[in-house]
Amino acid sequence: MNTFKRFALIFAIFFASGEAVVRLDKRFLFFHGSQLVEISNEARHSAELDAIENGRFTVSARDLRILILGDSKIYGPGVEFNKIFSQQLKSMLNADKSLPFGNVWVLDLSRGGYNTLMNRLAYFEYVDRFQPQLVILGNNYEDVYGNQEVSEAIRKSNLSPHEQMQKAFEEKDSGNIPLFQRVRSCLYHSSLLEFVMAGLNRELKLRGVVVPGSVFHHLVYKSHREDYPGWIKAQKHLRDIITDCRQKGINLMVYSVPELNMLDNYAPYTVLDRKLATFFADYSVRYLNGVQPFLGMNSSTLALSRYDGHANAKGHRLMAQQVYEAIAPTLRRGYASQEISMQYRNHAAESLGNSLQD
Repeated sequence: MNTFKRFALIFAIFFASGEAVVRLDKRFLFFHGSQLVEISNEARHSAELDAIENGRFTVSARDLRILILGDSKIYGPGVEFNKIFSQQLKSMLNADKSLPFGNVWVLDLSRGGYNTLMNRLAYFEYVDRFQPQLVILGNNYEDVYGNQEVSEAIRKSNLSPHEQMQKAFEEKDSGNIPLFQRVRSCLYHSSLLEFVMAGLNRELKLRGVVVPGSVFHHLVYKSHREDYPGWIKAQKHLRDIITDCRQKGINLMVYSVPELNMLDNYAPYTVLDRKLATFFADYSVRYLNGVQPFLGMNSSTLALSRYDGHANAKGHRLMAQQVYEAIAPTLRRGYASQEISMQYRNHAAESLGNSLQD
C-alpha cells in the first residue's frame, strides 16, 4: 500500500470514527449535555403577571410600575427566579427608602427567542392593563433577526390578541436569516464537520475575530445597515413603542444587554452600539450601554459558560445595579408618583387592539 492510500485510509477511519462519536453525542449528550442551557419560551408567572391575567391588578398613583421587555438575556435561563434581572432590580428599588412610592411592581415580559416584533406585541398587549410609568427595553443586538411581521392570516383570524401574539411567535421567517447561515445549514450534513466548524467559529468569535462571511460578520457589519430588511422593520416597531410611550407620558429607557462572555474582546460590538445609540438619540430616548460596568472584569465569573453570553446570577445582579443607579435619581424626584396623566387616559383606548397593525 503506497503512502497516499495509507493516508486516505487513515483519514477515512478518523473521519468515520469522529462522525460516529459526534452523532452518538448528539443522541446521548455525552459531551454537550453539560453545556446546554434550556431557554424557556414561557413567561414566568410573577405576582404582577398573575394579578393582571386574573383581573386583580389595581393601579395606584402611589405605586411605581416598571414594565420590562427583552429576550433570554433578560429572562435569565439557568438562574433562579429571585436572582434574575427584574427581581433583583425590584429588590433594590424596594430597599431604597428614599423613593416616594408605596409599592414597587415590576412586570417582566421577557421570553427566550423574543425579537423586536415580539417585544412590541408584548408591550401593546399589557401596557394599558399595567399602566407603567417606566418601560425598560432590554435590547439584544440580534433582535433584528427572525420574523418581524405578523402575517395577514393571523391579523384577520378570530384569535384573541394574546393567541395572535403566540402564533406570530411561532412563525419562522427564513428570508430574514443571513445568507451564510442558510448556506452553512445546507453544508452541515456531516455532524463532524458541523462540530468542528462551529467550535472554530466560537473560538474565533471569543477572540474578537470577525471572519468575513460569517454569522458574526453579518451581525456586526450588516444587521443594522439601512438596507437590511430586519433592521428596517425593527425600526418601525421601535418607533411604535417610542410614540406610544410619549403619548401616554411613559418614560422609556433602552438597555443594551451585554455579551458577558466577550468582555476581553468586546470591540466588534462597538459598531452596533454606536448605530443603536444614534438611532435612539434621534428620538430622545435614553440608551444605556450595558457593557460599560463589566469592562475589565472576568467573563468566567459573570457568564453562564465560556461560549454563552447569558449572565449568571452575579451578572444579573450587576446588570440590575447599573439600571437601578441610572433610574434612581429620577425616581427620587418623584416623576412617577404623579397621578396618571389625562394624556395617558386619552390614548389608552386608542392603543388597545392596535398592536398587530402594520
